[in-house]
Amino acid sequence: MIKVWFNHWFSTVYRLIELIKEDEEEQIFVIGTNLRIDSVIQKVCDEWYEEPHLSGEEYILYCLDFCREHNVDVFVPRRHMVEISKNKERFEEIGVKVLADDFKVIDFLNDKAAAYEHFRNYENINIPDYFKVNNAEDFAKAYDALRKNHKQVCVKFVRDEGGMSFRKIIENVNEFDRFVHGSFD
Repeated sequence: MIKVWFNHWFSTVYRLIELIKEDEEEQIFVIGTNLRIDSVIQKVCDEWYEEPHLSGEEYILYCLDFCREHNVDVFVPRRHMVEISKNKERFEEIGVKVLADDFKVIDFLNDKAAAYEHFRNYENINIPDYFKVNNAEDFAKAYDALRKNHKQVCVKFVRDEGGMSFRKIIENVNEFDRFVHGSFD
């Protein structure tokens, strides 16, 4: 049996976990953790735990202890992926394979502006219009420029885990619809 740990993934990994567990050659046991105890991913995991609110070295130590305590063979990080990949040797020392092992690539891709600039030079890769801003005045100018050519404008931090900071800017909110239907559009 192979024990695989997914830490704080979005619901998009739900189907991936289902497919992994369908493997007929290997018995795969999936452990999931999340800051949100009610995450839908728990439905496809064999074990489920709530994660503590930690960061930096404290989180790395938590992960190492978790791997030892639960006999994890493979760690598929999403939360603090950059920091975990930077410390992959510490996991390898206790027999855990980290599936985010190229720190330089992960760190580079985690910087959205740098990645966009890099991939802009390749054919057949569509990079959306964007601006990198650092203050409210530049934000307003960038918003106005984007709004001229786009129906919807979104924002996201340059360095972010997944889509944690991703937001649509909604100009007209119908508070009644938002309250009754939970709609933010």
